[in-house]
Amino acid sequence: MALDKIVIGFRVRKIREEFFEESRDKFSKRCNLTERHIRTN
Repeated sequence: MALDKIVIGFRVRKIREEFFEESRDKFSKRCNLTERHIRTN
C-alpha cells in the first residue's frame, strides 16, 4: 500500500499546529530544515 504524501502532510500539520502550537517556520528550524522542505503544496 502506497503512502499518500498529501495525507501525511496534513497529519504533520495538524500535530504541529494543535499539539506544539508551532508555525511552519519555527518547526522547520527545530527540524534543521528549510521551510520549503516541509511546505504542503
